[in-house]
Amino acid sequence: MDVDHYAKFVDEAFIDPIRSVLIVDDDYPTFEEMLSDGESLGKDWRNQTDRVRKIIRGFRARNLLVDIHDGRNVGLDDEIREAEHLHQSDLLVLDYQLDKTRAGDGSIAINIIRKLMANTHFNLVVVHTSENLDAVFQNVILALLPYELYELTQDDLFLVDEALEELRSRIGDLDSRLDSCLGPTQYLKYRQVGFKDFIALFMKKSAIFNEYSALCEEAEWNLKTQKLILRYQLSRAAEAAKKGEGVPTPRQIDWSDGDVKWARSDTVFVAFSSKRVGEEPLQELSAALHAWRPDPSRLYLARLQHEIDEHGTALQAQVLGKKHALAGWYHGMLIADPDATKSIIKETITRHSEQLINSVVPNVADFAERLVEAERAGDAHDICQAHFDVDLNNKEQLLHARCQHNSVVSSQNPEGWHLTTGHIFRFSGHYWVCASPACDMVPSQLSAFRKEIYQSRIPFAAIRLQPVKSIELALNKASSSRILFLEINEEIKAFSFNDISDDMSSPHWSILFADKLGKLDPKSRSVSIIQVEGDDSQMLIKAHDAEIVSQLRYEYALNLVQRLGVSMSRIGLDFSGYKPPQ
Repeated sequence: MDVDHYAKFVDEAFIDPIRSVLIVDDDYPTFEEMLSDGESLGKDWRNQTDRVRKIIRGFRARNLLVDIHDGRNVGLDDEIREAEHLHQSDLLVLDYQLDKTRAGDGSIAINIIRKLMANTHFNLVVVHTSENLDAVFQNVILALLPYELYELTQDDLFLVDEALEELRSRIGDLDSRLDSCLGPTQYLKYRQVGFKDFIALFMKKSAIFNEYSALCEEAEWNLKTQKLILRYQLSRAAEAAKKGEGVPTPRQIDWSDGDVKWARSDTVFVAFSSKRVGEEPLQELSAALHAWRPDPSRLYLARLQHEIDEHGTALQAQVLGKKHALAGWYHGMLIADPDATKSIIKETITRHSEQLINSVVPNVADFAERLVEAERAGDAHDICQAHFDVDLNNKEQLLHARCQHNSVVSSQNPEGWHLTTGHIFRFSGHYWVCASPACDMVPSQLSAFRKEIYQSRIPFAAIRLQPVKSIELALNKASSSRILFLEINEEIKAFSFNDISDDMSSPHWSILFADKLGKLDPKSRSVSIIQVEGDDSQMLIKAHDAEIVSQLRYEYALNLVQRLGVSMSRIGLDFSGYKPPQ
């Protein structure tokens, strides 16, 4: 599918949902000023009414609600507090220089962006400036980047001093020339691609190193010295970009310094627009989003959020109409055991949200269907690689894709306040799964007999999972319903319910005891497990702190319980078999 065609879906997901715009610019008029006959000190909007009017009319033409905050008479700290409310607008148009007394200084605007990146609401921002756009872009990215230490050894620094000192006798402005040819542009490229690819660009004589290559030729440095000076300048740039203590930075930031400039974190997308060019901010935002080219899954989720915002109030009426069910759910929360209250509340809210989301899914599915139909004519592998940077023709990446899929559909983050069916826990180097029915694991539902016999301990059946070292083997056996794929510490691990080489083998199961009625530590998500162990001479009871690392989804946990039940109740133990003679 061509770029223009895909761009329509990007606009539909991100531009069309915009309903309100907040302009933060000290050159814009406030409503008070427009109603006043007095002069607006320090502002020249009355001399640029055409430009201001064009931008505001552009927003009004799309029936957008426009508000203006001029940022005047507001200190830096106040401006940061103001940013806490900016996410209430769908789009923020932000002037880079909000303090006219500090020429070229974008500290207030940068700190507003930092603040927005620290909240959980997704924000669209257009930095609208009359300053040099390349310089503004670099300043913003350098200010947002997390600090990364880059140090040289003392031996390296000695060699650098030696090389530079010899050259200073011939080139008087050496330091300024080095800063000019190995400055922010080169440092940002290094942060974007990593050191290995950065050096590869240098070896391929990328245009960003033209000035440095000329200096190296003039200095008659060998290749080893050239790379050493590169590393030295990177360390200086890293130190120059270091922020003060307590300055928030996003966990990760991506950007593009091409003709259309943009930057994004998990919660903010920033486009850059020049007031000198005269393009409307919304057009610049659209172009930047097209250049970013978010993948289809991100478009689906953006569309889902829009549908909920757009139709949520009407859809709530459908959910709220089932009063008898709602009353029963609320009654269950009111009479719940104090330990179980949080879990029951979460279950109830999940039921509400599922009904709400299910009502908007058809519209999102229609959006996805139109997108798929528009892209279907192309090569599926090429399209997926372009969108997700995943090559499904590559065996290793294909295997990882299959494993990640299996993990997502079969497991989830651990939930609940007590040990229950499907919880995956680890102790003494082994992984186990709780395989007793869920009703037997609820502390408040224990029978009087079990309470009398076991006191504060709950006996339960647990299966010790067998690690499968070969992911390819695990995938080959995936349809046998005895393989688990779990993401543990950001790594996909495969386990077997029984011996991977024998489909009919019995699982390694045992009766364990959950201490303190199986209640989980709310902070560490751990549970105390008691195990009976022994040797030839004696049996021992040992307690272990077990960490809950994952949880099977209900249907997969139920399958495991059934498989264990079949294994424990199989018929024909006394039958006599026959093997024909060889």
